[in-house]
Amino acid sequence: MLHEVWPEQFHSSVYPSLKKFLSAMLLSRTLEEWYNAYTCGVELVQSKPRMLSSLNAIYNNPSQFAGYYLRGIEGNLLMNGDVAAEQNHSGVVAYLGQGASYSVAEQITHLLNRQKNLDKLRRQKEDDQNIHANRYESPYFLPGQKADDQEAKKTLSGYAWKELWSKTLKRSFRLQGERNIDDSFQCWPTTQTHSERDEESTVVIKEGERCMCERRIAFRIQCEHEYVQDGGFDLQKMHHSWYHRQTFNRLLPERASVFNNTLVLQEDPLDSASITNEGDIDEQESTLPSISGELPTGVTANNNSGLSDLHMDEETGQENCPPVPPPNSDKVTFGEIVARAGELAKTCDGHHSLMRTVLCNINQMIERVRSDQGIHIIRLEK
Repeated sequence: MLHEVWPEQFHSSVYPSLKKFLSAMLLSRTLEEWYNAYTCGVELVQSKPRMLSSLNAIYNNPSQFAGYYLRGIEGNLLMNGDVAAEQNHSGVVAYLGQGASYSVAEQITHLLNRQKNLDKLRRQKEDDQNIHANRYESPYFLPGQKADDQEAKKTLSGYAWKELWSKTLKRSFRLQGERNIDDSFQCWPTTQTHSERDEESTVVIKEGERCMCERRIAFRIQCEHEYVQDGGFDLQKMHHSWYHRQTFNRLLPERASVFNNTLVLQEDPLDSASITNEGDIDEQESTLPSISGELPTGVTANNNSGLSDLHMDEETGQENCPPVPPPNSDKVTFGEIVARAGELAKTCDGHHSLMRTVLCNINQMIERVRSDQGIHIIRLEK
């Protein structure tokens, strides 16, 4: 904008002097800054009608050019304009190479492969973070802050915990607050007493509303003012884009990408059978797979049924999974599960990244079983 678009709208003899005012308008944080920069620019081009008209067009379109307007948009990430889109475009160009010319199908294939690689790296980082979070000991001394820090470490992504939550917690040490008669909450620095605080250093949070500070709006997080108000960590005030993958799958199961979201009803095996007066048990027809993996008559395996998710090898067309040994009886025992889990651990032995992934998935499966949620994998990664 400052180096390509506006130099063409303003004459080269005027633009070097006008550039600082246009920059101030573009980066303005308040309406007052926006207006003051505009008035200074008007004085500079007052005698040049064409350039004055261009400057008025910029001033009359704050949604496109005003920095204070962008700062009021939820989730602006403190970026101006389409910076995030330009960064993503630069990443695509760096991956495909300069001057790459592909057909539509080839272009889509390359972009999908890029996204697949990015997702693989992201999942490896998240699995590594999950293992460290389970062993993490917060360095903070106070019990409440220590517990909040450990909870945030387990539920937030690595970036959100390091760059957002840690700063929130550290900044809260320098704040104090009180609740007013109208149930609003005001927060001010600890370096000022109640009588010394002023309007500029005091943040007021109205009852039932979120904090209006720049940092809270930009990142959609629980800022330091809300942390002081709430007296603890509130995950619901963090936008779901900052959640760890397992936290996201647990709190937003309808958007989960790995496990089926159907509820598992824990029933007694006798509940599915009818006992006759003579004491005979008549088995009812079951629509679930048998223990050996065979499906009942008339039931086909497909992704929509949720009964089976066969992972087929692209070259041989065979199922890419080891055969399940036949059970000793019609019931699955604790020892059989332990034996299969041990075999899985032995299979992954020596592959540290794979072991982290398996452990994270097992932890997630335990949480889902405890909350009566399904654990049928509906998407397998290669």
